[in-house]
Amino acid sequence: MYTIDNISFFSYGLFLSEYDGQADLLDPKNQFFTVYAKEGYQITKRTGNILEINGFVIGTDQADFIAKAQVLQGIFKAPGTRTIILDNNPIECFCVNGFEVTNVHLSGIFYGKIKIKLIIV
Repeated sequence: MYTIDNISFFSYGLFLSEYDGQADLLDPKNQFFTVYAKEGYQITKRTGNILEINGFVIGTDQADFIAKAQVLQGIFKAPGTRTIILDNNPIECFCVNGFEVTNVHLSGIFYGKIKIKLIIV
């Protein structure tokens, strides 16, 4: 089941091809250590949780395709977090830079590739 705020991807004309990212980072390692004769510190490198979704937006005609893209734009530009469920795994996230629709084609139906980068909370 794939949803955005409990609404199916299919309702938005969104079909998932792949997603990549870390939904659950491991806990940081213990920061306690012993140092003699100098001040001690430890740097732990940590990256942000980024979820990247790649898929397709499909519309029956040009007007339907544009309408579905505008609905997705409205969802991701709205303030607050979104709950996206991927493989029955709920993920709280928000969109910083919007999304990108490329390679729009007409082959009986309108479809285009979509790429969404999300920050996981």
